[in-house]
Amino acid sequence: MPTKSAVSATASPDPSRANVVFDTRAAAAFLGVSPRTLEGFRVRGVAPRYTKVGGAVRYRIESLPEYLVQQERASTSDGGGRAS
Repeated sequence: MPTKSAVSATASPDPSRANVVFDTRAAAAFLGVSPRTLEGFRVRGVAPRYTKVGGAVRYRIESLPEYLVQQERASTSDGGGRAS
């Protein structure tokens, strides 16, 4: 599982990983939040893009670094486009 420091190194999607998906627990670990927090993000509509497969929530691995880039802020007063 990539660490937080490895996230920036994966900012551009790798085509060989395009079909790799994470469940909520793995995606939460990748992002450094709890699965419960990630579930709350989904409820509020501020989670990374996800897919439902037979009722199970799955995150494409390439969507997670994209989400982190969207969350970047320059300062504490920078509201950005999406709240987390």
